[in-house]
Amino acid sequence: MKGSKVKSSTTSTSRKIITRILCIVLCLIIMFTLAGCWNYRSLNDITIVVGIALDKRDTNYILTFEIIDLIESSKETGVKTKVISTYGETIFDAIRNTKKKLANKLYFGYAYVMIICQDIAKEGIHEIMDFFLRDAEPRATLFMTVSKEKTAQELLLTDGVDSSLVAYNINFILKEDLKVTGSTLAVPFYKAYRAVKSKNAFALPALKVSEVLEGKKAIESDGIAIFDDNKLISFLPADQTKYFLYAINEIDGGLLEFTNFNKKIERITFEVFSCKTNLKHYYEDNQLKFTIKPYIKASIGEIMSITDVNLSYQDLIDIEHRAEDMLAERMKATVDYIRHRIGADVIGFEDYIYKNDLKLWKQIHENFKELLKSAEISIEPNIHIINTGLTKNF
Repeated sequence: MKGSKVKSSTTSTSRKIITRILCIVLCLIIMFTLAGCWNYRSLNDITIVVGIALDKRDTNYILTFEIIDLIESSKETGVKTKVISTYGETIFDAIRNTKKKLANKLYFGYAYVMIICQDIAKEGIHEIMDFFLRDAEPRATLFMTVSKEKTAQELLLTDGVDSSLVAYNINFILKEDLKVTGSTLAVPFYKAYRAVKSKNAFALPALKVSEVLEGKKAIESDGIAIFDDNKLISFLPADQTKYFLYAINEIDGGLLEFTNFNKKIERITFEVFSCKTNLKHYYEDNQLKFTIKPYIKASIGEIMSITDVNLSYQDLIDIEHRAEDMLAERMKATVDYIRHRIGADVIGFEDYIYKNDLKLWKQIHENFKELLKSAEISIEPNIHIINTGLTKNF
C-alpha cells in the first residue's frame, strides 16, 4: 500500500511539472506574437495620401494625389497639403512612378475620396477599382465620386473652404448632405463595387468646381452620375436628385421648398426630420404597377407671405395635403425622366421585385426594361407636420 502511494505521488508531481513547462512555453509563444507590428513604418517613411483623382490621356492613366505636407504642417499653421501628379499604363504603374518624384512610397490608409473623370466613367469603372481591391492599404469606406469638369484633377486643385484639405472637405460634404440638403449620395468604395458586380444600374455623387470668393474656387456637390452596365450614361442635376433620393429611401433630413403654395402662402419651407419610403408592386394583364409611399415627418421652417399667417388646425391639415400633392408631382416628374429619358432602372424596381417576388421576376425579367417604360407609377406621400417651428410671438 505504501509503495502504491509513493508511486501515485510521484506521478502527480510529474504531471504538475509538465503542466508548468507547457504553460511557460505557451506564454513565450504568445509573447512573440504580441511583440509589436510586423510591418511598422514611421511617419518619416511614408507619404500620406488623402485624396485621389483619376484621369486618362490616350492609353495612359493620369493620377493626381493630395498628400499631407509634414514639413509645412504645424500646430500654428494647421495641416498643409500638396498635390502631385503621375502617369502610367496601369493604375499600379502610375502609383509606383511617383517614387521618381518622392522620397517615400505613397500610403493610402487615410485616403478619404476617389474622384473619377468622365472619360474613365464612360469606359467603365471596374478596371480602375481592381488595384484598390487588391492592395491592403486603401479603406473600403473611401468615397467614390465623378467629376463634372473636364478632368478629375481640377477638383483637387481647388481651395479648401472649411479646411485646407480638399479631400477632407469632400468627405464631410458627402457625409452630411443627406441630412442637410439632400442633393447627392454618399457612396463608399465597397458599395460601388457591389453595384458594379451586380450589373444593376447605380449612382455615384457628382462634383463640380464653383467660385466662392473672387479668385477662389471650391468644390460643390451637384447631383448624381448615373451608371448602367458599369458605364456612365447621364447626370441628374441636384434639384431632381432630391426627389430621386425620396424615391429610393435615402433621405435623412434636408428641406422641402414650395412656391405658389396657396392663396395665403406664397412660399413655404419644411425641415424634414425623417423619411421612410415604402415601395409596392402589382402585376396584372402584362401591366406592371408600382406605388411609392414616402412617410415624412417635418416642421414648418419658414413661411413667406404678404400678410401674417395665423395657422389654425385646419390650416395645418390643408398645408399637409397641398405639400403632399406638390411633392408627388415633383417625384413623378423625376421618376418618369429617369425611366424614359435616361433609360436606366437606377431606382431599383427590378431588384425590388427580385427580392420580394422571385416567381414574378423569373416570369418578366427578360422583358423588364420594356415593361418598366409602360409601367403605371403612382406617388403617394404622407407628410406629417410635427410642429410649426414658431417659438417667438411678439
